[in-house]
Amino acid sequence: MKVSYNRRNLTEIVVGLWDNNRIGTFRGLRSGKIDYGGTVFGDKDILIINPGKDYGYRPLMVKIVEFFQTGKPPVSPEETLEIYAFMAAAEESTRNNGIAVSLESTLAKARKTLKD
Repeated sequence: MKVSYNRRNLTEIVVGLWDNNRIGTFRGLRSGKIDYGGTVFGDKDILIINPGKDYGYRPLMVKIVEFFQTGKPPVSPEETLEIYAFMAAAEESTRNNGIAVSLESTLAKARKTLKD
């Protein structure tokens, strides 16, 4: 998988390209209307995520409270590491003018840091 990050004035975009032909994108706006949402394109359906109507912060807060009550994280340590590596690869890409960065190499660096 490769991750690239580009910023142009008041817009930024992160693109993840997986080996199985999946593509994930994130677009951030630095001015204008502030909101969030998403669109998921699947084989059989397209899902529009409306945060105010469907999601918002409530489900996140429920998981946070559950974590504090039980001590059990809502995601595995490996998934947490992969999320961190994705963000670290995007950061490395922006430092290198948007050149795509291998998620695998970023994960290897993160795992080595954990061992040291």
